[in-house]
Amino acid sequence: MSWRRIALASILGAGVCTTAFAAPASDAGESALHERAMDDGTRLTRASLCGYVDPELERLNEILRVAAEARFRAAGREFDQSAYDAGFYAGMQRAMSQLLQLPSEQVEDMQRYRATHCAQVRSEIDALLAGTAPATP
Repeated sequence: MSWRRIALASILGAGVCTTAFAAPASDAGESALHERAMDDGTRLTRASLCGYVDPELERLNEILRVAAEARFRAAGREFDQSAYDAGFYAGMQRAMSQLLQLPSEQVEDMQRYRATHCAQVRSEIDALLAGTAPATP
């Protein structure tokens, strides 16, 4: 199966989960949580595309979620796990949509994709996993 088909299947699956979040958030806190979760979902998907696998992806997911929760609690806001999850899946969908927008020759060969698109992603993810960079973008 081609990477474009895998990406499309992922988008369609994530799209079902994000339908409820098509409407704008009702307040700034919800909007901030949704945006943060989308950024986290995008980062995790890019990490996966750049060759990270379990348990690294599980650790990264936990680092991002804990940082988001801590940030919202420190701001005196309640952390809504289900809202975070919905935003996270929307971010995964965004990353896969961005992948589909690339020229086909850039994504048909994963080695080529990783060589041209993964240096910055790997640097950021390696620092997060090593604990030498903050999880907040």
